[in-house]
Amino acid sequence: MPSSRRHFLKQTALAAAGAMAWNCAAWPLPSGPDLQFPTEPRARLAVASWPFRDIISSPNNRWAHHPQKPGMDLKDFAAMVVQKFGLHNIEPLGDHFRSTDLDYVREVRASTEKAGARIVDIPVDLQESFYDPDPAGREKAVATARQ
Repeated sequence: MPSSRRHFLKQTALAAAGAMAWNCAAWPLPSGPDLQFPTEPRARLAVASWPFRDIISSPNNRWAHHPQKPGMDLKDFAAMVVQKFGLHNIEPLGDHFRSTDLDYVREVRASTEKAGARIVDIPVDLQESFYDPDPAGREKAVATARQ
């Protein structure tokens, strides 16, 4: 008995729906994101470098360190946070990096790890906008963010 196109499409749709139902039953999808948050409250806290902007020595620091206060390179920030506050998460501001040179960034990472800390976020202040109506402006924002 010849089959019509309509009959063929119905059968195909039923077969696809059955396969999907079988897959969902065999491998249930997670009900939400699988994020593991620390259980200890202090492990959820991070110290930002922004409040210490007047002592961070960096040519990119628009707020330049106060000349009467001792200067600190960002490499030493994590050790100071661990020592003074007993916290192990830091949030260094992008402008507080002395350089985006790979060697310097690796030094910051190594000193952070040596202090027993980790970087949880790096806020950056872009002059460009990802929402610029001009495609060239958006591309410039993406290029700056990648740096």
